[in-house]
Amino acid sequence: MRFIEDRRIMTGIDELLSSEFNRFVLRHEPGYFAPLVRQIEALTPVRGRRVMDFGCGVGDLGFALLEAGAVHLDGIDISRPAIEQAMRRATDMNAATFTCADLMTSPWGGSAVDVLVSHSVVHYIPRPLPAILSLLAELVVPGGHLFLTFEAHSGPSLLNAIQRFNLRFAPEWLRRRFYLAVLVLLGIRGGAPRTPEELEIVKAKSRYLSIPVVHAAGVETLTAAAATAGLVDVRVGPVPLLHPLQIPHLYMAARRQSA
Repeated sequence: MRFIEDRRIMTGIDELLSSEFNRFVLRHEPGYFAPLVRQIEALTPVRGRRVMDFGCGVGDLGFALLEAGAVHLDGIDISRPAIEQAMRRATDMNAATFTCADLMTSPWGGSAVDVLVSHSVVHYIPRPLPAILSLLAELVVPGGHLFLTFEAHSGPSLLNAIQRFNLRFAPEWLRRRFYLAVLVLLGIRGGAPRTPEELEIVKAKSRYLSIPVVHAAGVETLTAAAATAGLVDVRVGPVPLLHPLQIPHLYMAARRQSA
């Protein structure tokens, strides 16, 4: 099985990604992750488990998982502004710990978790997909579970080509204004922001128009990568639509082999 990865993107992109993710902080609308949490609960045990949210941002998904019954949340993200905001939101919460770290380059010093969840993150990482899955599996206890989502691609992506150009060459002032085009599309679809907070969310989401996806995820690609990484009980399927302009995603639910 051939893993569909754009190695032109992988070359020298780490610093660019780290810089871009530190330039905006993405919050989500209240209840945004409710459909995804229901899917996670149906496929992966959450209640009573220690959970890691890899690429947690400001913690919206992680907090929703705590509300669903997780006993502890470890939130990890490379964006320092996002982690700082997550920590402020978690003040006086003993059940949540947030760390700014790049686990692809620095070892995790905490305890292994029962469940690792990551939404719309792994496809941005410029590493071979089986290697990423193997590393993430090491963060989970033997027999523990992973639930990851990826942008779904069925062929060459014009958007991804534009994103490669934007990330490398578009000036910062232009990337800050991508949201204007998004507002037009939302207006056409009847989903224009109604409050200043919703507008700030749109502005942050529009920054992803600068960030190219490294891994083109299809069912066969994800299944083969999981097998190469030694994961078992692998299931792949569509993710519920969370936003009118969201690119379709696939989930991969799997388990680390027991010791």
